[in-house]
Amino acid sequence: MARRTRTLAFGACAALVLAGIVCAAAVSGVTGEVLTIVLLSAGLGGAVLLVFLEVGLGEERDRASRRGRR
Repeated sequence: MARRTRTLAFGACAALVLAGIVCAAAVSGVTGEVLTIVLLSAGLGGAVLLVFLEVGLGEERDRASRRGRR
């Protein structure tokens, strides 16, 4: 995964979180609550998944460099 793609993915997650915060402030009632929960969950969940991806890719790079040294 290219660095630019990862940066855009993290940016999209941040945008979803910000949209959820705006919806919490701007939209009232049950609709606002549902939108807030969905947007925040998608943004924060996506960020967690991307962090796990980063950790996995780092481990793969370490493994590949160890194999290259042998």
